[in-house]
Amino acid sequence: MGRKITVECSAPSKKLAEAKKIAAEKGVTIEDDGSVHGMGFKGSYEIKGKKITMDITNKPFFLSWDKVESEIRKFLS
Repeated sequence: MGRKITVECSAPSKKLAEAKKIAAEKGVTIEDDGSVHGMGFKGSYEIKGKKITMDITNKPFFLSWDKVESEIRKFLS
C-alpha cells in the first residue's frame, strides 16, 4: 500500500528543484522523468498547475506513513 501526497505551492518547479537537493542529501533521488527512489523509497511525482503530487509506493518499514508524509510536506511547502 502506498500513499499520494499533494502539496500546492506558488512555484512548483522551483520547489521541486529545492526538494531534489534536500532529498539527495538524504540519499533519495528525485529524477526529471518523474521517478523517486533510494534509501528504501520508491515512487513517482507529477506537477499539474500549482500542485506537486508525490505517489510513494515503497518506504522503509521502520518509518510510519505519517512521518513520511510530514517530511515530504515539509520540504515541498
